[in-house]
Amino acid sequence: MFSNDGTRLAVGGGTWYGEGGVMIAELETGTFRCTAASDLLATIPNQRNAPSIAGVYFSADDRYLAVATRGSGQSYRPSHLFAVEALELAHRSVMVHRSEDTIGRPFATGVQLAGSSMITRHNAAFLADCISMHETPPRLECRGDDSRQHLTHSRMIVRCGRVLTGGGGSPALVEWRADLGRRESGKVAVGLVSAPFVGGGAVEVVPVRACAPGDGDRGAARAGRIS
Repeated sequence: MFSNDGTRLAVGGGTWYGEGGVMIAELETGTFRCTAASDLLATIPNQRNAPSIAGVYFSADDRYLAVATRGSGQSYRPSHLFAVEALELAHRSVMVHRSEDTIGRPFATGVQLAGSSMITRHNAAFLADCISMHETPPRLECRGDDSRQHLTHSRMIVRCGRVLTGGGGSPALVEWRADLGRRESGKVAVGLVSAPFVGGGAVEVVPVRACAPGDGDRGAARAGRIS
């Protein structure tokens, strides 16, 4: 993700087994710094192994970077907030999602800052686990740029007091849960997941009708009605 002032680029990554990291690059000079996740999270106790980075997101003033992580084999790991100083990152806060799934925990696929909240998107089996929101510590005065949202980095958008994202999930869950009598489609929702950002309320599913081949104009018109 590019910083909001256009001077830096943040990139996160890793492997199926974890061992990821974050690169911060200064665009004008071409200088960059790559920091392993094991070093970024060195101050956090009881770390099993270094995670992969599932998403990064700058705050409105570029002083902070939200980082979503996932562990080996796409297992759950929490999201973190780092202070950004030039090319350096310093850990400031950790956001832990309390999953409602007692069998398999969701894993992060994106992160976003909106208002004073950090929002993490998960691939999950339960609707309530798809989107998690945490307030950032007030002392940090961290806020997202609500006038400009980066959908490609977060896979979410906040509009009209709701967080919207596609209904992701793992096809493996279909067979994994079959023995438990809990057949599932492998997706948390067929359509958009809509979670309340302000004011409370239930997580909902907004059905989205698939466009048939050659139905581009009518499909675009239908998509235009979803706002």
